[in-house]
Amino acid sequence: MRRLLPALLLSLGTTQAQGSLSLQDLCLQMTTSRVQVVAYLPALESADLAECFRQAKVNYGRRVLLLTVPYFTRSSSSYVPSLALAGVPVFEANVNSPVGIVLIDGVAYAAPNLGRASSAPPAAASAAQTRVYAGWFTSALKFATRLSPVDALSRLTRR
Repeated sequence: MRRLLPALLLSLGTTQAQGSLSLQDLCLQMTTSRVQVVAYLPALESADLAECFRQAKVNYGRRVLLLTVPYFTRSSSSYVPSLALAGVPVFEANVNSPVGIVLIDGVAYAAPNLGRASSAPPAAASAAQTRVYAGWFTSALKFATRLSPVDALSRLTRR
């Protein structure tokens, strides 16, 4: 799954979205993506957003990759272990950013605390900012480890 990120990088800047998206619109973008959905969410505590990722992967067969912080995946309010068990590739890295980012087919959407139970609606980033986010993802994934289904199940059963 890590090798799919270069395909995303090749398409950066070719499409540009405008403004903010509602969660429903973000879900629609994920489930109708053509290339892949790559996301960095420090914490994923929003049941609705977690369901969007699950649907994109399981119901619609989209390529989905989630990068997150290990500390937050151990929280009882985290939906990350459930997504890992559903087949979403989840990578963990100790990276520091309060901004959640979702890259869908070369277009980035970002918002402070995206993934938390309450956050501002994600706004489309400029093409230049999208390239910065994609470069950041590439760097962060070099140091990330994949959350295995066994570890995910262990985290869910310890709650």
